[in-house]
Amino acid sequence: MKRLFVIVCCSGFLFLEGCKDDDDDKCTTEPPADKMEAVNQTRLKADSLAIVEYLAANAITGTQIKDNVRYLITQLGTGVTPCIESTVTAKYQGRLMKTGSIFDPTPGSGVDWEDREANFRLSTLILGWQIVLPVLPVGSKATIYIPSGYAYGVNGGANGAIPSNANLIFEMEITAVR
Repeated sequence: MKRLFVIVCCSGFLFLEGCKDDDDDKCTTEPPADKMEAVNQTRLKADSLAIVEYLAANAITGTQIKDNVRYLITQLGTGVTPCIESTVTAKYQGRLMKTGSIFDPTPGSGVDWEDREANFRLSTLILGWQIVLPVLPVGSKATIYIPSGYAYGVNGGANGAIPSNANLIFEMEITAVR
Protein backbone atom coordinates (compact mmCIF):
# COMPACT_ATOMS: atom_id res chain seq x y z
CA MET A 1 0.00 0.00 0.00
CA LYS A 2 2.85 2.37 0.86
CA ARG A 3 4.46 1.57 -2.46
CA LEU A 4 1.24 2.43 -4.33
CA PHE A 5 0.97 5.71 -2.40
CA VAL A 6 4.57 6.63 -3.33
CA ILE A 7 3.96 5.76 -6.99
CA VAL A 8 0.74 7.82 -7.09
CA CYS A 9 2.43 10.79 -5.37
CA CYS A 10 5.46 10.66 -7.68
CA SER A 11 3.22 10.37 -10.74
CA GLY A 12 1.19 13.34 -9.55
CA PHE A 13 4.35 15.37 -8.95
CA LEU A 14 5.68 14.54 -12.42
CA PHE A 15 2.32 15.43 -13.96
CA LEU A 16 2.23 18.79 -12.17
CA GLU A 17 5.85 19.51 -13.06
CA GLY A 18 4.99 18.85 -16.71
CA CYS A 19 2.15 21.36 -16.46
CA LYS A 20 4.46 24.01 -15.04
CA ASP A 21 4.10 27.35 -16.79
CA ASP A 22 7.04 27.75 -19.16
CA ASP A 23 6.56 31.53 -19.01
CA ASP A 24 8.25 31.63 -15.58
CA ASP A 25 11.65 32.01 -17.24
CA LYS A 26 10.39 34.02 -20.20
CA CYS A 27 12.16 37.25 -21.12
CA THR A 28 10.31 39.19 -23.78
CA THR A 29 12.21 42.16 -25.17
CA GLU A 30 9.57 43.59 -27.49
CA PRO A 31 6.06 44.90 -26.81
CA PRO A 32 3.12 42.82 -28.04
CA ALA A 33 2.74 43.02 -31.82
CA ASP A 34 -1.00 43.70 -31.60
CA LYS A 35 -0.38 46.83 -29.52
CA MET A 36 2.28 48.04 -31.95
CA GLU A 37 0.01 47.46 -34.95
CA ALA A 38 -2.92 49.26 -33.28
CA VAL A 39 -1.07 52.58 -33.48
CA ASN A 40 -2.28 54.96 -36.21
CA GLN A 41 0.48 54.53 -38.81
CA THR A 42 -0.19 57.84 -40.59
CA ARG A 43 0.14 59.75 -37.32
CA LEU A 44 3.21 57.69 -36.38
CA LYS A 45 4.97 58.73 -39.60
CA ALA A 46 4.17 62.41 -39.01
CA ASP A 47 5.33 62.19 -35.38
CA SER A 48 8.50 60.38 -36.39
CA LEU A 49 9.31 63.12 -38.92
CA ALA A 50 8.70 65.77 -36.23
CA ILE A 51 11.15 63.97 -33.92
CA VAL A 52 13.79 63.74 -36.68
CA GLU A 53 13.37 67.48 -37.37
CA TYR A 54 13.58 68.31 -33.65
CA LEU A 55 16.78 66.31 -33.27
CA ALA A 56 18.33 67.91 -36.36
CA ALA A 57 17.37 71.42 -35.24
CA ASN A 58 18.98 70.78 -31.85
CA ALA A 59 22.08 68.99 -33.22
CA ILE A 60 21.17 65.79 -31.38
CA THR A 61 22.17 62.42 -32.79
CA GLY A 62 19.76 59.85 -31.48
CA THR A 63 19.82 56.13 -32.12
CA GLN A 64 16.72 54.91 -33.91
CA ILE A 65 14.92 51.89 -32.60
CA LYS A 66 11.68 50.38 -33.88
CA ASP A 67 9.50 52.84 -35.80
CA ASN A 68 11.46 55.99 -35.08
CA VAL A 69 11.47 55.92 -31.32
CA ARG A 70 14.88 57.44 -30.71
CA TYR A 71 17.21 57.56 -27.77
CA LEU A 72 20.54 59.04 -26.80
CA ILE A 73 22.59 57.23 -24.16
CA THR A 74 24.51 59.70 -22.00
CA GLN A 75 25.91 56.98 -19.72
CA LEU A 76 25.93 53.29 -20.61
CA GLY A 77 25.30 51.06 -17.64
CA THR A 78 26.81 47.65 -17.07
CA GLY A 79 23.93 45.86 -15.32
CA VAL A 80 21.22 43.59 -16.63
CA THR A 81 18.70 44.78 -19.20
CA PRO A 82 14.99 44.56 -18.39
CA CYS A 83 12.45 42.26 -19.97
CA ILE A 84 8.89 43.37 -20.65
CA GLU A 85 7.96 41.20 -17.64
CA SER A 86 10.46 42.99 -15.35
CA THR A 87 9.87 45.54 -12.67
CA VAL A 88 12.09 48.53 -13.40
CA THR A 89 13.28 51.13 -10.92
CA ALA A 90 14.05 54.42 -12.63
CA LYS A 91 14.58 58.09 -12.07
CA TYR A 92 12.96 60.13 -14.83
CA GLN A 93 11.55 63.41 -16.01
CA GLY A 94 8.96 63.76 -18.78
CA ARG A 95 8.66 66.81 -21.06
CA LEU A 96 6.53 67.78 -24.02
CA MET A 97 8.70 67.93 -27.14
CA LYS A 98 6.77 70.83 -28.63
CA THR A 99 7.02 73.22 -25.66
CA GLY A 100 9.59 71.69 -23.33
CA SER A 101 7.03 71.82 -20.51
CA ILE A 102 7.70 69.32 -17.74
CA PHE A 103 4.73 67.12 -16.87
CA ASP A 104 6.39 64.63 -14.52
CA PRO A 105 7.51 65.09 -11.82
CA THR A 106 4.90 67.73 -11.23
CA PRO A 107 6.46 71.19 -11.63
CA GLY A 108 6.68 73.03 -8.34
CA SER A 109 6.63 69.80 -6.34
CA GLY A 110 10.05 70.59 -4.94
CA VAL A 111 11.30 67.19 -6.08
CA ASP A 112 14.24 67.03 -8.46
CA TRP A 113 13.74 64.10 -10.83
CA GLU A 114 17.22 62.78 -10.13
CA ASP A 115 16.32 62.46 -6.44
CA ARG A 116 13.16 60.43 -6.99
CA GLU A 117 12.93 56.76 -7.91
CA ALA A 118 9.82 55.00 -9.09
CA ASN A 119 9.09 51.29 -9.61
CA PHE A 120 7.08 50.09 -12.60
CA ARG A 121 6.25 46.79 -14.21
CA LEU A 122 7.50 47.50 -17.73
CA SER A 123 4.53 45.74 -19.36
CA THR A 124 2.18 48.37 -17.88
CA LEU A 125 4.04 51.38 -19.25
CA ILE A 126 3.67 53.28 -22.50
CA LEU A 127 4.91 51.49 -25.61
CA GLY A 128 7.81 53.91 -26.04
CA TRP A 129 9.31 52.76 -22.75
CA GLN A 130 8.61 49.11 -23.62
CA ILE A 131 10.50 49.60 -26.88
CA VAL A 132 13.58 51.34 -25.46
CA LEU A 133 14.13 50.09 -21.92
CA PRO A 134 15.06 46.51 -22.93
CA VAL A 135 18.21 47.92 -24.60
CA LEU A 136 19.28 49.97 -21.57
CA PRO A 137 21.33 48.10 -18.94
CA VAL A 138 20.98 49.05 -15.27
CA GLY A 139 23.08 52.14 -14.62
CA SER A 140 22.28 53.68 -18.00
CA LYS A 141 21.21 57.28 -18.37
CA ALA A 142 19.41 58.22 -21.56
CA THR A 143 17.13 60.69 -23.26
CA ILE A 144 14.21 59.06 -25.06
CA TYR A 145 12.14 60.68 -27.85
CA ILE A 146 8.73 59.02 -28.20
CA PRO A 147 6.09 59.56 -30.92
CA SER A 148 2.62 60.23 -29.55
CA GLY A 149 1.22 56.88 -30.70
CA TYR A 150 3.74 55.09 -28.49
CA ALA A 151 2.97 57.46 -25.63
CA TYR A 152 -0.54 58.66 -24.73
CA GLY A 153 -1.90 59.12 -28.28
CA VAL A 154 -5.15 60.92 -28.95
CA ASN A 155 -6.25 60.63 -25.31
CA GLY A 156 -3.39 62.63 -23.81
CA GLY A 157 -2.55 61.98 -20.19
CA ALA A 158 -1.30 63.11 -16.80
CA ASN A 159 -4.61 64.75 -15.93
CA GLY A 160 -4.46 67.04 -18.95
CA ALA A 161 -0.75 67.94 -18.67
CA ILE A 162 -0.08 65.87 -21.80
CA PRO A 163 -2.24 67.04 -24.71
CA SER A 164 -3.60 64.83 -27.45
CA ASN A 165 -0.98 63.58 -29.94
CA ALA A 166 1.99 64.94 -27.97
CA ASN A 167 5.48 63.68 -28.75
CA LEU A 168 7.40 63.21 -25.51
CA ILE A 169 10.96 63.42 -24.23
CA PHE A 170 12.09 61.51 -21.17
CA GLU A 171 15.36 61.96 -19.32
CA MET A 172 15.92 58.78 -17.36
CA GLU A 173 18.27 56.64 -15.37
CA ILE A 174 17.67 52.92 -14.90
CA THR A 175 18.69 52.09 -11.32
CA ALA A 176 17.43 48.51 -10.85
CA VAL A 177 15.65 45.64 -12.58
CA ARG A 178 13.94 42.69 -10.92
